[in-house]
Amino acid sequence: MTGVVWGTTVLTVANRDYLKSLMAQVIPAQRWGVCTPPLPTSNAWNTKNGWGPRPGGYRLNSLGHIGGHGHNYNAVILSRAPRGFYYGRDTVGGVSRILYAAMAAPLR
Repeated sequence: MTGVVWGTTVLTVANRDYLKSLMAQVIPAQRWGVCTPPLPTSNAWNTKNGWGPRPGGYRLNSLGHIGGHGHNYNAVILSRAPRGFYYGRDTVGGVSRILYAAMAAPLR
């Protein structure tokens, strides 16, 4: 995410802009995980989620970037959801809300 958001020597500016535009256009049904909190319209976000059934339950993963509250941060949330997809999605969303709330407070 750092390379996509702020640049690397591997990706061109055009490639980065293209990736960010795709990651900012997630359809509402798939907008969960790192971008779960009700984000103000002033926030910028880019996200990519992945999920699938695996032995022992679903795996749900979310990575992304959120800019807001005067901070920019990347987050990656990896999970194993033995109770299924919706349980995992709600859990990953809860972690995301905790992270977002923590970023609203000044860092000490």
